[in-house]
Amino acid sequence: MSGTAESTSLLASADLDVRRNAALQLYRAGRNSGDSAINAWLTGDAELADLLMEQVLDLAELALKPRLRRVVVGIAVHPENF
Repeated sequence: MSGTAESTSLLASADLDVRRNAALQLYRAGRNSGDSAINAWLTGDAELADLLMEQVLDLAELALKPRLRRVVVGIAVHPENF
């Protein structure tokens, strides 16, 4: 079973910590693959970057840093698994 398939199946666990960890693994995998595509768009289109990015205060460095406004990661599953 692949990491994504295993994490997806673990979302049905009775154990809250197992479900939380599975969701985190799916989110991280989705972000890793999505961020590379989004970064190409952001570097090539300043207007799009202005819409998708926001400045947030990094308290450790006391400086404003850019980050994506909101990131949603979704997965597709077979209807019988939904």
